[in-house]
Amino acid sequence: MGRDDYVRAPQWGYYASRGMHYYGYKLLAVHGMSGIIHSYDMTAANVHNLYYFNDVQ
Repeated sequence: MGRDDYVRAPQWGYYASRGMHYYGYKLLAVHGMSGIIHSYDMTAANVHNLYYFNDVQ
């Protein structure tokens, strides 16, 4: 996945609360108070969560 397209290729990310690096993708999901998922997206690991959530709102 993402081998031919640099934008979709897996990337290095940093998990600050655990102090560790990882390689791959992140699955981001938005759910309501009832727990039902309203939207989701898969991004490269280095995309900050705020960029995704600004687009969703």
